[in-house]
Amino acid sequence: MQIIPKDFTLFGLLNKPNEQFEIPSYQRRYAWKYNQQSALFKDIDMLMPSDGHLFGMLILHTGMYHGGVNSVQVVDGQQRLTTISILLYTLLNKYKELEKDFNVSQISQLLFCENTNNKKTPKVQLGDLDNSDYLYLLSGQYDKIQNKRILEAYNTFNLFIIEGYNEGGELWLDGFFQKLVHTAKIIRLDVPNAQDAYKLFETINNRGLKLSSTDILKNFVLGHAAKISEDKLMLAKERWAELIIALDGIPTDDFFRQYVTSVYTRKITASKLIEEFKKHYFKHVLDVDKLGEFRYNFGMESSEEVYDEDTEEGDDVLDIEAIEEAEVLSSSRIDIIEYLQKIVDAAVCYNKIWNRSFEDKKIDKLLYNLQCVRSFPSYIFLMHW
Repeated sequence: MQIIPKDFTLFGLLNKPNEQFEIPSYQRRYAWKYNQQSALFKDIDMLMPSDGHLFGMLILHTGMYHGGVNSVQVVDGQQRLTTISILLYTLLNKYKELEKDFNVSQISQLLFCENTNNKKTPKVQLGDLDNSDYLYLLSGQYDKIQNKRILEAYNTFNLFIIEGYNEGGELWLDGFFQKLVHTAKIIRLDVPNAQDAYKLFETINNRGLKLSSTDILKNFVLGHAAKISEDKLMLAKERWAELIIALDGIPTDDFFRQYVTSVYTRKITASKLIEEFKKHYFKHVLDVDKLGEFRYNFGMESSEEVYDEDTEEGDDVLDIEAIEEAEVLSSSRIDIIEYLQKIVDAAVCYNKIWNRSFEDKKIDKLLYNLQCVRSFPSYIFLMHW
C-alpha cells in the first residue's frame, strides 16, 4: 500500500490553482448540524497565539496529474472539507462587505481553481445531489438551496462572524482568518490506488476504540499542565498514573461521573460529564487563563469589570454579590496538582468501596449488602469518606 502523508495548513491545502477536490456521488450528502458546525468555528476562535489545531485527516484517491484542473477524489473527510469551504465563503462575503480586496482575493484563491474560459471552477465539487446547492450558495442564490444543512451552516457561520466582528472589529476578523488558514492544520493522505484508499478508510474508521470521557479529560488536564510548566506536566502525569492504578478494573467513566456528581451534589449525566467537569475545573484551578477554551467561554472579567456604573440603583445589590463571588472564586482556586490529588484520593477510596477492601471487615460486609441491592449511587457519598 502506497501512502503519501503530509500535514498542511488550509492555505497550503487549498492554494493549488489547478487542483479540485471531488466528492463522489456515492458519498452521503452534507449532513453536519449546528453542533458540529459551531464546534469547528469555536475551536478556531478560541485558539491562543501558542496553540495549534488539527482538523483531522483527509484521505484522497489521486491519479496522474496533467495540464489544466486535476480532480482528486475525497474518500474520507468530505463533511469537514465542505464545512470549511462554507466557512471560507462566509468570510469572503464579510470581507466583500468591508471592501477588503486583498482578503477577498486571498479567499477566492482558496475557494476557486484558476479561471478556465472565464469561468470560476470551485475547489470543492460536491456529489450530484448537493453540488447544485453548493453552486447556488457560491452565487448567492440562497432561496434555491434544497439541502437545508448547507444553508444552516452558512447562516450559523454568518451569525458567528457578525457577533465576533461587532465585538472585536477587524482585529478579531483578521485574527480569526489567520488562525483558520495559517494555524490550523489538516493531515492529507494521498493514496494512488483506489483499492488501497478504501481499505485505509475502513481501517481508520472501523478499528480501535472510541475515545472515552476519561481519555478526553486526561488530554484536557495534561494539556493545561503542559502550558503551565514542564514540572507541572511531570507531576500531573504522576498523579494521573496513580489515578489509573487506583481505578484498575473499574469503569473509569462511571467513577468520573459519580465524582463530578459529588462535587456538584446534583445528578450529572454521561453526556454532560466532560462539560460539567470543565466548568468545575475552570472555577477552582489556578492558571486556567492559559487555556484558550477558558478565555473563549468565560472571558477574563475582573471584579472591577463586574460593576457597571450605569446600573440602575435597584440592581446594586446584585453587582456587589457578583463582585464578592468573583473575589471568593479567585481566592479559593488551588494548584492543578492539588486538584488532581483530590481526585486521586477519591479514587483510592472508590477502589476500596468497589472491591470491599477496607481493613475493617464490618465495613466490607455493609458494602456487600449495598452491592446486593445495587445501591451504586451511594458511592457518590462514600468516596469522600
